Amino acid sequence: MWGHIYKNLLLCRSSIIFLTVLGIVCSGICIAATALGSAVPSFVASEYMPLFVLCYYLVFFTGSVSLTTLFTCDERGTWVSFVASTPDSAKGQVLAKYYTMLIVNVFITFICFVSDSVVSVISPDGSVLMAIIMIFVITVIYNSVTMPFFIRFGGDKGLAVSGVALGVVLFAAMVYFLFGDISFLFVDDPMAVLMEMLSGEWVTFVLSVLPFAAFALYYLSYRISLKLYRKGAEDYGQ
Repeated sequence: MWGHIYKNLLLCRSSIIFLTVLGIVCSGICIAATALGSAVPSFVASEYMPLFVLCYYLVFFTGSVSLTTLFTCDERGTWVSFVASTPDSAKGQVLAKYYTMLIVNVFITFICFVSDSVVSVISPDGSVLMAIIMIFVITVIYNSVTMPFFIRFGGDKGLAVSGVALGVVLFAAMVYFLFGDISFLFVDDPMAVLMEMLSGEWVTFVLSVLPFAAFALYYLSYRISLKLYRKGAEDYGQ
């Protein structure tokens, strides 16, 4: 299986390099904004927090979208036949993809953590560490939902399914903003109100349980993909 992971990382090296550069650029934006803003007497770090969260989310989202090579590189009949002859067979093939995706997400989290650490040194109130952790958890959930489609239908069709899934989320968010309670956006300090809303007991409980649920869902997704791989591999070989 470790050979599969090494192969995946090697074939996805262009995407990983791109993600690294993007992560450094987004980190630079966050650090520069904090450094320049802190020189102004009226600087309020919380006003910059949405920018930081958006920058970090961009890196995670780009990682999920750009790693289609992780799946398309194996969509060949010769590779399917070779994998079937190895000791780990389909299990090693599928498990390696899940490990590779998780490794890349952890790597992105590390880049964001380093950036957030620098920001917190410049301005302690500008740290969005909890938001980074939650983006990581949400990304794991997103990958859990989309990866079985990549395994079953291949990289190109799987990417289309990912786009549909993202569209559903954006549509739900749009409906909420049209009909939900968004009064907190029209106050002097919306971030402070949002943080107060997220500090409630029920929300705190959900946020504390969500990481465990995310990894349980990730494992369940792997088991589903393992069952779908054979049918997908038949299509690869055609």
